[in-house]
Amino acid sequence: APDAFVEAGAHLAERVLDGLEGKTAAVVGAGQMAALAVKHLRARGIGPIRVLNRSLERARALAERTSAEHDDLAGLPGALARADLVVSATGAPGAVINRDAVLAAMDGRGRPLFVLDLAVPRDVEPSVGEIGGVLLVDIEGLRETLAARAAEAILAQVDRAANGSLT
Repeated sequence: APDAFVEAGAHLAERVLDGLEGKTAAVVGAGQMAALAVKHLRARGIGPIRVLNRSLERARALAERTSAEHDDLAGLPGALARADLVVSATGAPGAVINRDAVLAAMDGRGRPLFVLDLAVPRDVEPSVGEIGGVLLVDIEGLRETLAARAAEAILAQVDRAANGSLT
């Protein structure tokens, strides 16, 4: 379910960035997944959010519904440089965020960048994850996180049941 992926991604970002309150986010895309991302980030107290999309009108529409700023993809380099967290969820057939753009954003930067790629196919070139100070998480990584959480929950239930039956 899209909501589970967005929730898991927001939770990971919160852990990696030591909380989201006051942090800056860029959300690339303006569809359902992007809207869910904005909702989850707002619920976690994130600071300014900039919605970017190929269509400025679609970016504006989502931004107005969610009290965010908006821009078209020409604003991506600046948004990457300012953001602590980037969520990408477009319907593009190929990469929207490339290694060179993220390298430029990280130049002289003294803080980490968490990049959450919720798109299928990927919006973010995999090599972005090799850049120092950048943590890239994609749908496959979130699937593993969700599977691990489910396994932990089942094991906890088994432990409770076993402990309950022993007392």
